[in-house]
Amino acid sequence: MKIIAALQKHVQLFVFLIVAYLAKYGCNVFLAQHFSPKDYGDVNIILRMIALALPVVMLGADATAVRFLPALLKDKVGNASEISSYLYWLMRIVIFSSIVIFACCFFLGTLIYFTGHSSVVGSHHDVFMAAIVLPLFMLTAVFSKLLQSHGRLGLAVFSNKIMMFVLLIVLLAISFYIFEEKNFYATFLMLCASLLCVLTLQCFVLYPHLKKSLLNKKSKMRVNPQWMKTAVSYMAGNVAFVALCSIDLLALEVLGKNEAEVGYFSAILVISSVLYLVSATSALIVNSEASICYEAGDIKGIQALLSNSFIFNAILALIFLIGALIFGSHLLSSFGLDYVNYYSVLVIVLIGTYFICISQNASTILMYTGSQLEVAKINAIGLVVAIVLDVVLISLYGMNGAVFSLLFIGLSLNYIRSFRAKKLLKIKPFILI
Repeated sequence: MKIIAALQKHVQLFVFLIVAYLAKYGCNVFLAQHFSPKDYGDVNIILRMIALALPVVMLGADATAVRFLPALLKDKVGNASEISSYLYWLMRIVIFSSIVIFACCFFLGTLIYFTGHSSVVGSHHDVFMAAIVLPLFMLTAVFSKLLQSHGRLGLAVFSNKIMMFVLLIVLLAISFYIFEEKNFYATFLMLCASLLCVLTLQCFVLYPHLKKSLLNKKSKMRVNPQWMKTAVSYMAGNVAFVALCSIDLLALEVLGKNEAEVGYFSAILVISSVLYLVSATSALIVNSEASICYEAGDIKGIQALLSNSFIFNAILALIFLIGALIFGSHLLSSFGLDYVNYYSVLVIVLIGTYFICISQNASTILMYTGSQLEVAKINAIGLVVAIVLDVVLISLYGMNGAVFSLLFIGLSLNYIRSFRAKKLLKIKPFILI
């Protein structure tokens, strides 16, 4: 009965994530059809840079919402003062980071302009655009975590994934039709507009939940030292994790001899990410529930969560794997006819991604059960190994080297983290092992 109940809860959220994936896929196809493989790859590089910078500028504070708020919200009245203090602490970090980012961009831009090196902005436009849009991504990420903490998982997925991509497609289509010019700046402006719309919806939904806490006097604020300590450990783990997810694409951009391969590899990553829908669905539920079980000392509860999610991941991801293998060439052709030539690479990535996917929850659960530093150490070691592999393999084999590095590091780290979870939490990460 527990497995059935868990699966029902998974399936409801899974529907939202399927729609989110379709929106993301549609947006990538739209961009690939309107840009060359090289320019499409550059757009993906900008987004990877933003994802890499987010945990740094946020100091890992956004991830603490899932760690602390679910337990505090179980008694809103008794914990009202602590909830208020936490929210003020979280928003102060967001505001401070935004001010620092804008100040740095303004200072660097002014310095470059008055020193007569304006061409630097043109040659590094991707870095400047990523920095300017970063505060908007910060706010949407924080509000998404707050929605998750309040049990609004579906709305968190809808606002931060579905709505953003759908709006971006619509706004870009209008922009391209009116101005008949396809460039980074139009894409950048439309991305900002879509993020502002997402923020408006998130604020509207969250305000009734948070208005009492936000209206409490600041004089009552008492910062728990554990918040920042946990945030910093999350930051270390998340930076290394996001870097691991992005390093192969970034390395291919820097070290690859064929710039178009960045676009082809981006398309393969978008298609193979359909398998992560499964692990992402269960992770949204498992991570917040695991933190509550950990606070209560309920190791059996954590084991039940992992067992249910492993069954769900293994079965459903296999169905998606088979479908992606059958229709892979058609999916690639939607990006452009040239992309079909890389179907064999897609097959290898899909099979490797399946085994990464089914071990995902056991490896990430350490982040929400007090072992953030353990995860950070493992990820940091993996990142160093990934960099070495990329430097050697991409220089020699191009995109094929990036694929090998991606799968080898992903599989190795997932299983290392899973067996560390087994030792530290006394659980069976794969039910039988």
